[in-house]
Amino acid sequence: MKHRMKSMPLTIAALAAVIALGAVVNAGYAQGDVEKRKIGDAAPEISVSEWVQGGPVALDSTSGKNVYLIEFWATWCPPCRKSIPHLNDLYATYKDRGLQVVAISNEEADHVAEFVKLQGDKMVYPVAIDGNGTMIENYMTAFGQDGIPHVFLVDTEGKIAWHGHPMSDELGKELEKRLPKKESKG
Repeated sequence: MKHRMKSMPLTIAALAAVIALGAVVNAGYAQGDVEKRKIGDAAPEISVSEWVQGGPVALDSTSGKNVYLIEFWATWCPPCRKSIPHLNDLYATYKDRGLQVVAISNEEADHVAEFVKLQGDKMVYPVAIDGNGTMIENYMTAFGQDGIPHVFLVDTEGKIAWHGHPMSDELGKELEKRLPKKESKG
């Protein structure tokens, strides 16, 4: 019983954090003051308050070669932590074909930076802080999403091509369809 009592405040704190994130993500959407978006719409620019690793990354639809995965996540979220190795593998596999991965959190920068540092080479892609909620509003809220982790795939034309859970089998299929083919040496 003592063990259960000691873990209760952490469980309550985690639950409160999930509820708070949902309230933040849904705030603009519920009020109807956020432009709703759909697949095929132009992707909003990456506008963050701070880069804690890598970056800056800007959407470049003029080159016709880069594809972007924009992930919304949090350090306290177990499914988010579970998807980090998968995103890291995708980045390592496809970065030479133009894949850019950007992980965005709305947590305190110092906390996220420490978490990323502890991950070492298990999390090498750029990580940014959405301090003013612009990215959450322009992506998550605009698509009516409130669960994390969640990724948005931006194609070579700068349009939102897909969104969903980063561990989805569909994500790999979408990347293969949209990334420029590897040039054969010969």
